Amino acid sequence: RVVATSSLVESPPWTPPGWSGDPQPHYVNGVCTLETALEPPLLLHAIKELEERLGRSPGGVRYAARTIDIDVLAFADGTALEHDGGGDESRRLSVPHKRMHERAFVLQPLSELAPGLAHPQLGCTVAELLAGLLARGGGGPLPRVAGIGRVDDACARSEPVVWRWGAKSYVMGVLNVAPDSFSDGGDLAGLDVARRAAVQMVLDGADMLDIGGVSTRPGAAAVGEAEELARVLPLIEALRADGLGIPISVDTSCAAVARAAVRAGADAVNDVSGGAADARMLATLAELGVPAVLMHTRGTPQSMQGMAAYAAEAGGVVSAVGVELGARLDAARAAGVPSFDLVADPGIGFAKDAAHNLQLLQALGQLGRLWRAPLLLGASRKRFIGALVGEAEPKRRDWGTAAVSACCVPEA
Repeated sequence: RVVATSSLVESPPWTPPGWSGDPQPHYVNGVCTLETALEPPLLLHAIKELEERLGRSPGGVRYAARTIDIDVLAFADGTALEHDGGGDESRRLSVPHKRMHERAFVLQPLSELAPGLAHPQLGCTVAELLAGLLARGGGGPLPRVAGIGRVDDACARSEPVVWRWGAKSYVMGVLNVAPDSFSDGGDLAGLDVARRAAVQMVLDGADMLDIGGVSTRPGAAAVGEAEELARVLPLIEALRADGLGIPISVDTSCAAVARAAVRAGADAVNDVSGGAADARMLATLAELGVPAVLMHTRGTPQSMQGMAAYAAEAGGVVSAVGVELGARLDAARAAGVPSFDLVADPGIGFAKDAAHNLQLLQALGQLGRLWRAPLLLGASRKRFIGALVGEAEPKRRDWGTAAVSACCVPEA
């Protein structure tokens, strides 16, 4: 049983000095914590079978390119083990892994799950081993990556889309097809208009499109599942039929809509309720295996503005949002959503006043470290920007939106 998963990190291929094999691509690495009743030799046998099912051929050239490589790194209780594999070199098992302390691509994701785990021979914790390795190498941490766009019959692309967190700030173009959207309600009425808007967003540099059929502005009325499906599915299907390969997220808090949208060609789910509005959502996200944005809010669009109260003595809005959204992210992980599929959104404007929003913007780095997740920031045209620049008309807040967004880009 998988108990926990790390982020994914990208690394150049590791080969021994003097190795002269074919060039290899970079690799994606992650760590998971398992609970199992299998004895170590049987666990290794199960791992080898899994590798073969995932496309790795038995035998082959050592250190050559491989589709999948699964290692047993360590036991949680610090036990050391040597098993000779009955004379079969491929079945040998050494725990902790003999080269674990030399490899940042192992130590970095492992340190997310078990930083205090002590190496039984070296007497150092995983966190200490990683810090020492990075100091000796003179480099920084390996880049975190995520698979944002999959390849299947529903998606118009031949290669998966991989994002490298920290390499750039990715831009999401928002297509609100709800007629009562706060800033552009009714502007995208009609499928052809929405399709043209999507193409223009791509030409303008959007890295992803977010399609929503329900307004979440304060006081907005709830929409039934059938109506929401009727608004978003035709657009997703049309964009994929047009050959648009850009990643698409569906903005929904309904598990059935999320499932149908992914089947139609959406790559990710963006849930402004943090997975709380529909009891089926977190399990659905785990089953779908797609990236998920979970946002902080309180209440519903009808009630949230009356819930923007955060006790200063308890750390104020930053502390409260950190704890409350952290609990939703933990619930998603417990439901089986991998950490590398999670994105956190502090919920600018949702159950927050202008001062709360500004405090959250100043604490994005702190929140990202707390949540162990990349961040999505949705500040576009919101009321607090209007208050800052003195503009009541949402459509005239674009320069304010640009300024807020630029201020939130991490420094290189």
